[in-house]
Amino acid sequence: MTEPSTQDDVPPAELLEKDKETKKKLVIDTISSFCKDSSPFEIFRNMGEALNDGSGELVVDILTGGLTNYSYKVHMEGKGSMFAKLSFPYALWNPDRNAHYDVKRAQAEYEMMGRYGELAPGCVAKAYFCEAIDDMMLLVTEWSTSDEQWSNQFIDGNVDLRIAGPFARSIAKLHCVAVGSNNGEIDPEYNTTVRPCMLTIFHLMQETVDGFFKGDVDNRVAELARVLGKETCDAIITKNEDDFSNTRDCLIHSDLHAFNILVEPKPEVSLLEHFGPTGSFAVCDWEMAMVGPIGRDIGLLYTVPIACSVTHAINGHAHISLDMLDYLDVLWEAYANELQTSGEKDEEFIRKTYQNTIAWCGWFLYVAYYMLKCQVSFLPLENSKDVDTLVESAGVIGLQCLQWGYMSTEDLSVVELRAKLRALIEDEIGRTKKPASTRRRRSSMLRASGRRVSDGALHFSSTKSRRESSSSFRLSLNSKQFWNANGIPGEIIE
Repeated sequence: MTEPSTQDDVPPAELLEKDKETKKKLVIDTISSFCKDSSPFEIFRNMGEALNDGSGELVVDILTGGLTNYSYKVHMEGKGSMFAKLSFPYALWNPDRNAHYDVKRAQAEYEMMGRYGELAPGCVAKAYFCEAIDDMMLLVTEWSTSDEQWSNQFIDGNVDLRIAGPFARSIAKLHCVAVGSNNGEIDPEYNTTVRPCMLTIFHLMQETVDGFFKGDVDNRVAELARVLGKETCDAIITKNEDDFSNTRDCLIHSDLHAFNILVEPKPEVSLLEHFGPTGSFAVCDWEMAMVGPIGRDIGLLYTVPIACSVTHAINGHAHISLDMLDYLDVLWEAYANELQTSGEKDEEFIRKTYQNTIAWCGWFLYVAYYMLKCQVSFLPLENSKDVDTLVESAGVIGLQCLQWGYMSTEDLSVVELRAKLRALIEDEIGRTKKPASTRRRRSSMLRASGRRVSDGALHFSSTKSRRESSSSFRLSLNSKQFWNANGIPGEIIE
């Protein structure tokens, strides 16, 4: 594989562009090698025929990437399209420069797409193949007709109710897959090599908590931390890290926020109320799937709706905020009912699951929105003051949920826990809401621009202060280092 030049006179942007083109060629060459008459997939046979007689050419468009992977749309005129993801052995959202991000996660993603497809037919793209390329791994799947990120609907403030039940039930079925060493069961250590790369996050959480008690920060999150006390905050982080590292409840997606769920694109961008004809969805980005804490999936899923509920309040649309919370209720009820029906889980299991769900919802709100300001730039906030308001609210909700999830001594029922969570969010909506606005809500800028963002991009979707604090991150390509023109490793691809 050709390495980028490391000469001092080569601009970083040129190195990045050369890296992108080198990887694109690798993708084209690898996929071309699978375009044969013997392929079990019609699309490869048809493309192979066109390549052989010179009537067709493979075209590769970069969708997202540069931080943990590149994802592509690979297509040929008249022959169809497919999706490809080239995974790297590093993750640049991790401030640990030496952290290894095992590319075996791509093989796990390939396997999980097949397993989830059996549990929920039509709710995941068909995986074609997974192939090693140097120190990387290429996953190729069919192109899903559900190709808009679900997060766009929450950003709009109008969500397709048809998706909630089928989606929640499909995740409950995943969580009911048997874990163990017997034939047909999932290995408790399945894909566990993705865990070490995440551990730095818990150390960063500890640093922020330490700052609260040193007087480095003066906001409502710091005030809440001081009310809880240093000992309690430290214990929360210890229990949270232990839950991630050692809990083996069930098979989980482990990165199930709304940017990793695809839905039908709206037929008209400007019409917020209109949806696609079928209400279909597809779950993507399975590379972090593992056997872990049961509350992590639904907990992460809660976070975009919660962040959007506060955002709509800030924008003077508090009535939309309450709709977001109602949607969470629909999701939970469908999920819990399926656990009881398919998994034969009792009320105590459901109660502990919801408490763990609250904990992981709190973790993502605290880490992603408050600490790292991930996803914030994709929300329809008007100015930096509004951004700060949202970030602080996310931090308050996040820290309080972590306390309830890991440190609460109350033996509360699911109904009582749900009421506490809703009251907490409604309090933040009340604190942040502006007078009712007569301005029409904006459609998601991601939909309007036709963009899709990857997890790597989400981790760098932050304000200028976040970019400055990330200046120690590196992009490593075969031990070479380079930065893009904005001083950030990698980029969001338009």
